[in-house]
Amino acid sequence: MVVLPLVSTVVKAAGRTMLDNFGERWAKVRDLGIGKALAATVATHINSVSVGMCQGYSAILLPQLQDPASPLQVNTEEASWIASLGVITNPLGAILSGLLMEWLGRKKAVQLVSIPFLLGWLTIALSSNLFILCIGRAITGVAIGMGAACYVYVAEISLPEHRGFLSAFGPIFVSLGVLLVYSFGYLFNWQVASAACAVCAAISASIMSLIPESPSWLLAHCKEKKARQAIVWFRGDTDEASKELADLSEAMMAK
Repeated sequence: MVVLPLVSTVVKAAGRTMLDNFGERWAKVRDLGIGKALAATVATHINSVSVGMCQGYSAILLPQLQDPASPLQVNTEEASWIASLGVITNPLGAILSGLLMEWLGRKKAVQLVSIPFLLGWLTIALSSNLFILCIGRAITGVAIGMGAACYVYVAEISLPEHRGFLSAFGPIFVSLGVLLVYSFGYLFNWQVASAACAVCAAISASIMSLIPESPSWLLAHCKEKKARQAIVWFRGDTDEASKELADLSEAMMAK
């Protein structure tokens, strides 16, 4: 019976150690000036979760459609079109994303990625025939291409020494999206799984509204005051913001 109190003491001590270590690590992250940039990166790449969901969706959709009990039946050729439409329209989204980033800003371009994802997933969820289903897949393919804005935004808000680390989050979140959509496919039918994917797109748009625009884009469009405010938000240091703003201005003048 002496063992139980001993185990309890060990578990509590281990828990305190883990919390202390987490606190120390977070303090280091904060001191490096990467804390809010990291949070913004995670918020931005929720869109990459949607990208992964779209890439993995065919793997749960097609087996269900080819089940003899499915009310919507597809043959092998139709199945190949359903799978490929999630990729064929990617270039259109990428071109659109480039235009939106220049016209509206990096942040708004990232937010707008959620619209075709949301529209595409809901179209798939509500589809009752092959034509509507293919339209939904094509729309989500456009959204994947528009996701290029996420990488541009993260690169521009990052300090040079943190850029490589933060840029690596994109593929991680894509893989997470694939894992999630496989889980949805195991738990639900393809229409409910699509509706669940739409929720992720809605969350992304909401969270991005809490984050500033890219300082580089603001400065390039003669919005120096907002650029300074954005840098202060990301770095948490007014002096650092002034130095970074001066460096950005010098780099743009050199162009």
